[in-house]
Amino acid sequence: MTEYTVTHEQTGRLTVYPDAAAYEAAWDWFEAGSHEDAIAWYSSWDQTTNQPPRNQVWQDEARTILAADWADAVTAAYAWTFPDGTGLSARPADANTPAASSARALDRPEQPRAAFVKILRHRLSFETVAPIAFLDVTQAVRDWVTSTGVRDGVLTLISPHTTARVNVNESEARLQRDMITFLKRLVPQDGDWLHNLETVDDRPNAHAHLLGLFMTASETIPVANGALTLGDWQSIFFIELDGPRPSRQLDLQIMGTA
Repeated sequence: MTEYTVTHEQTGRLTVYPDAAAYEAAWDWFEAGSHEDAIAWYSSWDQTTNQPPRNQVWQDEARTILAADWADAVTAAYAWTFPDGTGLSARPADANTPAASSARALDRPEQPRAAFVKILRHRLSFETVAPIAFLDVTQAVRDWVTSTGVRDGVLTLISPHTTARVNVNESEARLQRDMITFLKRLVPQDGDWLHNLETVDDRPNAHAHLLGLFMTASETIPVANGALTLGDWQSIFFIELDGPRPSRQLDLQIMGTA
């Protein structure tokens, strides 16, 4: 039996049509621009059982491919419906059938491309040199966001430590000294803390854990037009509560479109 197949140039997957009539009908639909009909037709048959699909997954995947404006929407949709193509031979040369997906797609009107979401991660590392310290990491964060190429999205920063926090506040030297004085008065290091009677890491740092109750381990900042949406007086601080430490980390994750 002659099998009509096309290898999709984007996916490398083999697309198999059950017969010549279906093969030509697919191209007719494609050239007419009736993609909804093509998706409905391709999503209605299970190659293994000859039964309708059990769920909406194949149809949703086909719509995703169409939205991405791949070179051959119909073939791509069909390739998602029948992804394996196991044991199928290549289509024999036939001048009466389309030769390649890309050739038939050249005359297709240009469609707007979908915006793909990027998810990227990064870790900042640094040393702290004081028991309580405010490290302004704003510029380092800005530099990394710029390097990602993300134009619009959301940035999340999180401290992986229980005795170090993240905060957005004003960067002014005397104010940072006031903040340190305030934190020391709020929870004294030499308080009668049970945690310090038998430490788990040889550090009597109950005060640092208690101070952490009043702060956040993470911050979320919108990104618009490639820039952090911080106010004129806002900076990003990594707050050390149990220093000095030779190595501390701040994890960044950005999600957005380029």
